[in-house]
Amino acid sequence: MNNNQKLTALANEFKATMNHAEKIFNEYMEAAIEQAVMEAFNELSDVDKMILLLGLLTGAVEDKIVFDLEELLAGEDAGSKLRKATELGIKIISEEEFLKMI
Repeated sequence: MNNNQKLTALANEFKATMNHAEKIFNEYMEAAIEQAVMEAFNELSDVDKMILLLGLLTGAVEDKIVFDLEELLAGEDAGSKLRKATELGIKIISEEEFLKMI
C-alpha cells in the first residue's frame, strides 16, 4: 500500500469515526432535550398543560374574548371572560370536557 492509499484509508476511517461520534452525540442530545421538556411539562399546572396542548392541537390560544372565537376552555374561576363569552354565544368547554376530548 502506498502513502496515498494509506492517507485515503486513514481519512476514511477518521470520517467513519466522526460520523459515529456525531450519531452518538445527536442521540444523546435528543434524549437530554426530551428529558428536559418532560421535566418542564411535569412542573406545569394542569391549566397550563391544557393551554399548551390546545396551542399544539389548534395552533392558537387567545387570552381575550373575540367575536370569532368558537370555543372557550373555562376553569372554575373564569370570571368576566366567561360572562363575555356567554353573552356572545360562544361554546363553553369545561376542563373535564376538554380532557375527555383529548
